[in-house]
Formats: sequence, structure tokens, C-alpha cells
Amino acid sequence: MSHELPQAIPGTFDLACACIVLAIAACFALTYAVGARGVRRADPFNLRARTTSIPGEACDVAGWEIAPIVNGLVRARISANAITTASLLAGIAVGPLLATGHCGTAGLLFVLASLGDALDGLVARSTRSTSSAGALLDATVDRYGE
Repeated sequence: MSHELPQAIPGTFDLACACIVLAIAACFALTYAVGARGVRRADPFNLRARTTSIPGEACDVAGWEIAPIVNGLVRARISANAITTASLLAGIAVGPLLATGHCGTAGLLFVLASLGDALDGLVARSTRSTSSAGALLDATVDRYGE
């Protein structure tokens, strides 16, 4: 008689990661829909002035959506370079995960790597710790992530 433990449903973790990605997208879409109707606060990072490829309303909403994350990272004393490095590691993991068919997990790591790319500069500016070395690191990691 075999006393093996039952195996988890194959791909359950991958499916859960895909659901998290969809939930994140739905939350951002809902927040944008509410924010675009005029129920929004000022963008603390002035993202509208930093980009020409994204509509101004989306920049405003994105700014106040990610402000609590940036503030939390600053309070936790997590440096912009640490965020950039974590973003690089997440981006590196995406390729092998895709190659082995773990698309949900790869998607979640891709979203996290992209979010890290957006947050590192904001954290650096918020802590007044911008530097040319940090900008070079960020630009280099961005190219690898792409």
C-alpha cells in the first residue's frame, strides 16, 4: 500500500500568478476609470511633465496610485539601486520561466520588474539620492529588461 501525499494540481501556482496579474490590471483600470472622471488627487511626481507618450490623465492617476508604494519604500530605507537590482533579477528569471511554460509566473515577475523600473527613479528623486552612476545602472538594467 502506498502512502504518498496527493500531488498539487499541476500549474496551480502558475495559474495563481496569472490571476494576480489580471487582478493588478483590473485594479489599475478601475482606478483609472474613477480617476479619469475627476475623482483624483494631484500627481505628487509630476509624471505628466516627464512623458509625451502617455495621456496626461493616465500620468496623473499613475502618480497617485504608486505614491504609497514609493513612500513605503522610502520609509523602509530601500535604495533605488536595490530596487533596480531586484528588477534585474526578476527580469532575468522571466526568460527561463517562459521557456519552460510557466507563463503565469513569468507574467507576474515581468510586471514586478516593470514596476521596479518605474519605482527606482521615483525613489531616487524622493530621497534626493540621484547620481550619474545610479542613472547608468538603471539604463543598463532597462536594456537587459527589454
